[in-house]
Amino acid sequence: MGALCKPQDMGKWLGFAYAISGFATLIGNPATGAILDRHGSNGLVAFLAAVLASGLISIGILRWQCNGRRWLVMGKI
Repeated sequence: MGALCKPQDMGKWLGFAYAISGFATLIGNPATGAILDRHGSNGLVAFLAAVLASGLISIGILRWQCNGRRWLVMGKI
């Protein structure tokens, strides 16, 4: 978070991140309970796999956009 914003804007960014994660927790717990009751553990596993896959795709698209629409590998070995 510190690399993305100026120090005087850190509170806004952290508040926004906590608001998003709080909203996801508020919606996620009842949703997973309802899926578990209706479809069992296989339905819950499928739902969570879809959520993780959509997150992975979103991160990939964001990385591609932030790197000037190029795939860059910037790892230190």
